Amino acid sequence: MLGPPCPICSTSVKDLWISFPGHPIWKCEECYFCFAVVDTPRGPAAPETLYEELYQKSDEYRALLAEAARTDRRARLAFAERFFFRHFPSPLGSQQLLDIGCGAGRFLRIASLHGWEVRGVEPAPSAAAVGQSLGLPIFQGDLTQFLCAFPNQRFDVVTAFEVIEHVPNPVPFLSQLREATLPGGYVLVSAPNVRDPYLRFDRRTETWPPVHVNFFSRKAIGRALERAGLQPIAVATNLLPLPTMRQVIRSRLSRAVLKPGLLILRLFGLIEGHQIAALAKRL
Repeated sequence: MLGPPCPICSTSVKDLWISFPGHPIWKCEECYFCFAVVDTPRGPAAPETLYEELYQKSDEYRALLAEAARTDRRARLAFAERFFFRHFPSPLGSQQLLDIGCGAGRFLRIASLHGWEVRGVEPAPSAAAVGQSLGLPIFQGDLTQFLCAFPNQRFDVVTAFEVIEHVPNPVPFLSQLREATLPGGYVLVSAPNVRDPYLRFDRRTETWPPVHVNFFSRKAIGRALERAGLQPIAVATNLLPLPTMRQVIRSRLSRAVLKPGLLILRLFGLIEGHQIAALAKRL
């Protein structure tokens, strides 16, 4: 079976990763990138309706709205956010930070507490409205619209947490992130990890097409950054896939029994955590 060309390396793809109902997911052996082909574009350049529906119906997305209103400075950071502050313990240059797909602005609020001058871009009207009501400078729309509205504005760091898995053409999207970055600045992205052993068993609708259409490995995300004209500096995963494990295995006791085995598999490099974070520089 001959599938579509890989969106990252253009290699002719022959193998299915998963035969997902209505959306076969292909696997590129060259860069270990898995992807679905969808008729209607999804992601930051997509119609607002998909993400608006998720914020209305998905428990996970509704929780993001509630989390944005928290004022606790010690609110627990996600892996990719910790990755960001590990590399940027203090602001750079002009202190300008742009977060794409910022939702209701939780990360914007945390970054502003660390001294960054923040801007956000969010396609879902309800999420953008929550952040705006909290006083955050969020542009409601997609990245293309933002770049058209502010053609001369560039940032020291541009972030996109859990966005690139939604985008049908990841390399052009990363090129847009590069365009929004100052020369010598940085792009930081994160995405679910295709090497998460529980991913295949996670049956939440927001995990699969048409919501998630890309499934990255560390190699794939590094290759995509290079193709977009960025220089990867660090690509990392978190320790264990505990969030997806909780979705698949409801029993706390079962998870506790399995955890030592997962640690051993992780030690030998047979599995990875559920999330990838990647940092790249614009030369």
